[in-house]
Amino acid sequence: MTMPFLYSDDPPGAGKSDEILGDIAAIPGLYLIAVPTTDLMGQHEARLRSKLASAGMRCPITSLSHLSGHAMTVNAAIHAHIATVMASPTHHAVVLISHQSLMTMNWARPEFQAHRWHLIVDEAPEAWSFATMFFEVSYDEALRVIAHEPLLDGQGGETQWAKLGLTPYGRKLAQSGQDYIADAIAPLLDLLADNRLALCNISFFGAGQEDKKKRVLHIGSVLQPEMLAPFGATRFLAAGFRHSLIFKLWSNLPEVEFIRQPLKSLPISPSMPVGQRVRIHWFSPRAASKNAFEGKDEPLKVVAERLNKEISRPFYFAVNNGDKRSLKKYTNLITNIFGKRISTKCQGSNEERDYTAAAWLAGLKASPHEYTLLNLVYGISRDELDRAREYEALFQFATRSNVRVSTSTAIVDIYVFDQFQAKALAGMLGAEDVRHIDLGISPKSPKEVTARDSDSKGGRPKKYATKEEAKAAKKKQNADRYQANKVGNPAKAA
Repeated sequence: MTMPFLYSDDPPGAGKSDEILGDIAAIPGLYLIAVPTTDLMGQHEARLRSKLASAGMRCPITSLSHLSGHAMTVNAAIHAHIATVMASPTHHAVVLISHQSLMTMNWARPEFQAHRWHLIVDEAPEAWSFATMFFEVSYDEALRVIAHEPLLDGQGGETQWAKLGLTPYGRKLAQSGQDYIADAIAPLLDLLADNRLALCNISFFGAGQEDKKKRVLHIGSVLQPEMLAPFGATRFLAAGFRHSLIFKLWSNLPEVEFIRQPLKSLPISPSMPVGQRVRIHWFSPRAASKNAFEGKDEPLKVVAERLNKEISRPFYFAVNNGDKRSLKKYTNLITNIFGKRISTKCQGSNEERDYTAAAWLAGLKASPHEYTLLNLVYGISRDELDRAREYEALFQFATRSNVRVSTSTAIVDIYVFDQFQAKALAGMLGAEDVRHIDLGISPKSPKEVTARDSDSKGGRPKKYATKEEAKAAKKKQNADRYQANKVGNPAKAA
């Protein structure tokens, strides 16, 4: 059975959330709204209460997150609250939850009666997770928890990857509520949840007692669309949704149908084209990455010192979170008193709409294993993954600024780390004013820059004469992979 998903991908500032919240306030029904951050949850609740008051409507609104003050876990609180709503006579209620809760709960449970709820997913959720785990000492214990099945290519041959699952022992751990070992390996168990498809390097299972280098598990985990099937209707609200990984991963599955549903109201014509309001500045000919940041010339430090001196008005900035130990020393380089740090994942926020300057000193590229795995199984190219992973996040970051105010004509300066980010952002915003601030940062090698420049005329000749031919061939290739592996359909894989 086909699962239809609606989506609205109107540009940032077009009023997607505002229109939906207006409909929710005016039309009685049961609404579940999933958002990426608690800040956005609070903003939506406040706006919705205002719209209800203006319309003279009464409707219970409940936000449930880790900040809600419940003694129980967030998911348990959501479970209890929805069960209470369904047991009441109300026909108009709104519950706001996080993307994380949406993706980790079993909505097929009968007490939820999900078929009666309208699901609104504000911004594209993370449908893909990837982790590298080392089992140098605990290798034998890991084999007690996980089981694998070789992943086949389109012709039925084995690949270097495998589908990953839990052994009976591993499933008991996953279902345990208080086992100490379960807590210790929770990140692994989360990647192997029932609503996800996990893939890993098959070489891990061939590591001998002396071959400790192979005791490294690279796991890619895909959220499955079946988890949303119980809902009566689902609608995603996200600018650039067609470039998101959830769209790329699900759109090639035969049981999924995405249907574009633009805003009912006409978008407001800006006082001045966005492309004419933006100046983009870049510093490095070397692409942002962990290796680039750790170069002996310390490019992040050099760039930060320039920004600390140059920007003399309020601006917001983003750097990598420093979850990697070696990057932590780079997280506090911006000391400019006008700077406000925000997350690299800031979609949906309106808090920075008055800012006319922003700086992006981050790199969100995938690992080599991710590029290989997503291309093999889902046919997602390196360029598509870079767009979904890094450039869409950069676009969302840039459009938190004053460019989202359609009546403004203020010039907005966006600083980015490298030339590739500048080129991608300029293309998405329609900006022509792109400037290089030369701080003496050199490319790792001239060859590297040339290889990444999409304007280069070198390389292999095109395999297909037109985009239509390439698209048709890619669709057939994905279908062949799907039939070989039953990707995204665990029931058929049994």
